[in-house]
Amino acid sequence: MCPRTQQGWPQNRINLKHLEPDLVSGFGQAVQCCSSPGVSRVCEAEIRPYDPMRFIPPWGAVTASPYGPPVAMLPPLKGGFSLSYRFLPEVLTEDLTGLRVDLLEHPLWRDVVQGKATLAHLRTFALQDHWLVQHALHLETLLIAHAPNEAARTILARKLEPKAVFTGAGSLIHFGTALGLSPDDFETVHPLPGCAALTASFYYALARDGFLGLLASITASESVFIAICDVAGPALREHYGFSEEQVAFFPLHDRLREGVDIDEVRLLRDFTESRAARELVTRTVKRTYEFERLFYDTVYSAG
Repeated sequence: MCPRTQQGWPQNRINLKHLEPDLVSGFGQAVQCCSSPGVSRVCEAEIRPYDPMRFIPPWGAVTASPYGPPVAMLPPLKGGFSLSYRFLPEVLTEDLTGLRVDLLEHPLWRDVVQGKATLAHLRTFALQDHWLVQHALHLETLLIAHAPNEAARTILARKLEPKAVFTGAGSLIHFGTALGLSPDDFETVHPLPGCAALTASFYYALARDGFLGLLASITASESVFIAICDVAGPALREHYGFSEEQVAFFPLHDRLREGVDIDEVRLLRDFTESRAARELVTRTVKRTYEFERLFYDTVYSAG
């Protein structure tokens, strides 16, 4: 079996048992997988704190890796909406409902809900969001690595398994195939400015404000998108005739709801007792919403 301490998994390691092989491989050289007779395959990943001097940037440069020699990070690479709740009203020092509503009612998603979005819009979204999704694993592991205690690490690690589906049945490649895109289209996609800016904003949140900044940025972004998926999936099937399997990416986000809207929101409440912390979270959420809007603006204008 993989080495572990008598007390459990070391603080800087995550048990990746049961995760899809493709997801596990995303950890690169940091992953160790092993098995023994009669025991299921087990993987564990060592996750090291973010070092801005050894940062693997999202745009694909060859850079130093904290896990070994330099590696090449090639680019592998949301009418009808309503707010289910106000996002962290007791934490935010400013009402950001308007920005959140702007995302939920963005012209891209308004057109999807009304069946007016063009296939070019949908193809552009599929390619650009796929590129962004490829960074989700890296961002989640950075978040866990910077968590201040074991309890927070345990809570955050729960989201890794439901996210594994987006490398398999929930991959945007299935949606893209229904739109006439090929796997090669996804392999060779390059981010448009809004996509690159949104991706970089998550890393910036960590570089500027550490764990709390990245937690606020990821939670705000995913909470909005989960709400968008609630209506986008059914609309795509109704208006465009896609099958359940072809649009699985959208309804499968419901599996993240507990981890995002309950667990991560609870963590944000726990770590925002001070006025300074609440201002940090408010600033980060506002910036994340603005970059989300830029992402959708880019997709809409390019489609």
